[in-house]
Amino acid sequence: MAGQKDASGFTPQERHKVIVDYLTEVNKPTKVFHLRWKPGDLLDGKVLETTPMFWYMKYRWGRAEIEALFYKARCVIGPEFDQALQQTFGGEPGARWRGAIPVVPKQKWRSLQAQKTTGWQAEQARKLKEREEMLADAARQREAERIQADAERKKKEDELIRLKKAEELTRMRREAELERKRQEEAKKLANKSENIWNAVSDFGADKAIDYKTFSENLKDRGINVSPLLAKQLFDQLAGDGGKLSQNDMETLLQKLDAMSESATITIDMLGDKLGCMTIMKRVMMAAAAGEPFNVDDFVFAQKASFTIDTIQFMGKLTDRDVPWDDRVRTMEQLGANLGTNPLFNNVLARGNIPELLCGWATQVMDNKPEVQKTAIDTLPNVFHNALEFGDKDIAVGYLEEITDNLFKVLNDPKVARNHPAAKDALNKLIEEVLNLKDPASVLFISGLLAEKTKIENVTAPDGRRAAMELLQKIMFGADSPYAMFSDKLAVAPKVSAQNLPPKGTVHREWLDIGTNQKKGPVADAAKQKSDPTQYNDTENSAMKGRNVPDNQIRDMSEPEKPSGTDEESFSSEFPIPPTDPGEPYTHLSSNPGTTKIKEPVSFDASKSHDSEGDPCKTFVFDFGDGSPPQVSKTPVVE
Repeated sequence: MAGQKDASGFTPQERHKVIVDYLTEVNKPTKVFHLRWKPGDLLDGKVLETTPMFWYMKYRWGRAEIEALFYKARCVIGPEFDQALQQTFGGEPGARWRGAIPVVPKQKWRSLQAQKTTGWQAEQARKLKEREEMLADAARQREAERIQADAERKKKEDELIRLKKAEELTRMRREAELERKRQEEAKKLANKSENIWNAVSDFGADKAIDYKTFSENLKDRGINVSPLLAKQLFDQLAGDGGKLSQNDMETLLQKLDAMSESATITIDMLGDKLGCMTIMKRVMMAAAAGEPFNVDDFVFAQKASFTIDTIQFMGKLTDRDVPWDDRVRTMEQLGANLGTNPLFNNVLARGNIPELLCGWATQVMDNKPEVQKTAIDTLPNVFHNALEFGDKDIAVGYLEEITDNLFKVLNDPKVARNHPAAKDALNKLIEEVLNLKDPASVLFISGLLAEKTKIENVTAPDGRRAAMELLQKIMFGADSPYAMFSDKLAVAPKVSAQNLPPKGTVHREWLDIGTNQKKGPVADAAKQKSDPTQYNDTENSAMKGRNVPDNQIRDMSEPEKPSGTDEESFSSEFPIPPTDPGEPYTHLSSNPGTTKIKEPVSFDASKSHDSEGDPCKTFVFDFGDGSPPQVSKTPVVE
């Protein structure tokens, strides 16, 4: 019940008041919890522990303040949160509330994904400490520079007057010398076409290159051309299919030699072919000379008054106290430019992806319909760009925050108008994960969806149904006739083998795992191993060390089902998510598999066990033919 005390001695309302009172005491805003909570809901231990550590860092929380909050609210600090505290702040643990509320063990699929982001969290903690030290040093240095600047200002003014005429003469000489050097460098391009082609194609004389190859090969040689900038150059200069061959490159170099180099290069030049040729000439000169060159910085150094402040964008996304129309414009501007406008490259930097995705998830929880709708509609494209141009592991690691908030929308009848958009966003996110063809990522999202099928996590039936349909999409594929079952059926329909996903496909892989036909995903979900009974990860596999007891999986060495039947049936109305090693397990086999009328059949449940792995003591067999259930002390009956 809502007002009932839990094992800690607090009711939910009392715990909420304790948390709010403590925030007032330490003068901290409630916006630190905006990712996981919205005004009107109760603050609880789950909100405190699922708020990312970098979110606490963003609002300048210290270790002692965080631990005191958990202790006063009588909330247990779990091992993962404790590890994050240690990595971020170091030091010794403070007072902890222990034992009153049992800690739920973290599931393996969640731990696997957490391992991928552990390094990033440690890196962010290190950067935070370095940034504080740098700010202090910078403040001291600025003061010293100010004093020195005051002393030198008058001297410089006198010196500038004296050098005015001499500077004009020097400038004219410098421009003449610069023009001479530019002409010399331009002449060298055609003479070094072989060296240039080797640089941009990695010595691939017999192939054509696209913008990605161009960007990657130059980056290996110290010439930084971002994929977004390279794509804009190729859109104007490449031949058929968006590629350049060696002959195309030689022709382009001849054209570049005939051009005079522009003294000023701006972002506007990316809009036409001539401007792109001017930028490409600078790139080719660096490639010919073999000198390091940051093309992005060079191109955008003179972007006049147009400035993008990443931190300004992040601040608006992560704070629901910012005026709602300002947040909508921010999301619209980011959504329209991420992945297409090189000026927004920094938003997709590895260190900014968590704040970007969590900020978007924060807006999904907003009470303003316009904000929530905009956030939901633009979220899938933002996640796609984080995967494509950012860091895949970091982006997937924050799917939990994203999916949690989308299901909170589905769980809220007051925002029913946005339910279709939330379902569509979830569908697109699942497609993005499946397209990665990464077993660990698919296992992670499958585990998140399996949690949402439970009534304690999602109370709305339509929300749980959406989670189940997404699981079925992973197992069957979007176009399968079994991707959605009618809720009006009294029993599960028979599933025809010919309509199941073909063996060897990604969807069949996960269908076999979900129905206990195989132990776990192979290293590449699109390529089966030669021995299906083995689950030995290669060093290149994205997921390591998943060990499942043999008695939880059907023995893959058992003979195939006898021929003559073309149907498979499942024991429940919906496909079952992969079993967790800690749950009870039921296994039933029959012999023979195919029988004649009145021929006896034996049923064997000996591989079943309880949650601790011990054999079952009593067995109840319900044959479903109207006969009374048969109770037995032994696992085999006829």
